Amino acid sequence: MRFRHLLNMFGAAFVCACTLSFIAPDVCEARRVDVGWQDSGPVKTRAQALGEAFALAAVDESLDILRVTLPEARRVALQEYLAASSSEFVRSYHEEGMTQVEGGGYRMSVEVDLNREHLKERLKQAGIYYTTDSEIPCNLQVSGDADSQARVKRLQLVAGIVTRPGASLRCVIKPSGKGWYGTLDDAGVASSASGATAEEVWARLWPDYLARRTMPATASGTQEAIVRVWGWLTPDGTEVFDKTLRDWDRALTGAALAEVSMRPDGMAGVWRVQLVDRAELERRLAEYATPRKLRFEISAP
Repeated sequence: MRFRHLLNMFGAAFVCACTLSFIAPDVCEARRVDVGWQDSGPVKTRAQALGEAFALAAVDESLDILRVTLPEARRVALQEYLAASSSEFVRSYHEEGMTQVEGGGYRMSVEVDLNREHLKERLKQAGIYYTTDSEIPCNLQVSGDADSQARVKRLQLVAGIVTRPGASLRCVIKPSGKGWYGTLDDAGVASSASGATAEEVWARLWPDYLARRTMPATASGTQEAIVRVWGWLTPDGTEVFDKTLRDWDRALTGAALAEVSMRPDGMAGVWRVQLVDRAELERRLAEYATPRKLRFEISAP
């Protein structure tokens, strides 16, 4: 890796010239949620309550990534969508205590640390990552059993697809043999997919289409900038910051390392970023740099 190569080049000589002080790397804040359970309720066990805590934390983190407040119906659909796999996003969790409540139930608080990058990819797969600020009209036709139609309807709500007969965008999903088959046609540009379930067909048709459809709008809605940070004692500092920078979804949509160099006042890194909110980026940089005695600047490319 490029970082390891730099460490071999600069590390030994630079550490000998400096006094090394350790500061823990920046970590995303854990999500704190409260959950309860009782024998007569929908959540009956502590294990089920823990699963609900993971799902609630995943939704809260998703809303932070998306930077929106969703209508209640869409938020509930997103929670149901994430619930089945919410444990996949959990890096660690901590139960902060359990109390008995009136009626024979219990409540507990749980701090959940989530893999933000993994969750962001799942939001892209769901389509909601690309449709938070607009709904997409579609002449959608789903046949087959009522249960499959209901599950597709939930995916449709999460993705922001609105059924509108006569729309130029047309999607058909139907049973085919022992499985399912679907087509997606946008003004003559068509794609098709098959799968064991209607949900599999949906997942193979929509995410790539939504990513392609919204890419021009996303690109035009951001501004490129150069971020310079310097003052690290070793090249490892730039590696840690590179990972941290990519997690600042509210400030930018992308970051690419352009250069790492050694200056008289420490190791320096240069990143090209796609800005969403410059003020948010400046706030994050200041919070990161001040306790580490780093310096930074943001400039035009």
